[in-house]
Amino acid sequence: MSITDNSGSGPLPGEAVPVFDGNQVSGPLNCAGNEPGLTRIRNTVDGPRSGQCR
Repeated sequence: MSITDNSGSGPLPGEAVPVFDGNQVSGPLNCAGNEPGLTRIRNTVDGPRSGQCR
C-alpha cells in the first residue's frame, strides 16, 4: 500500500495534518510526499514500512 502526496487542508485545526488511523495492512506500507508528514495511529502493518511510514 502507498500513501502519497496528501495534505492537511481541512478547515478545522485537527484537519491540518493528513491522518492514517485504525487500519490493518497485510503487506508493505510506503508513505511519501505527504505535507505535513502523515500522522499514523492505531494501525497494524504486517509488512515492511518505508518513507514517512517508518
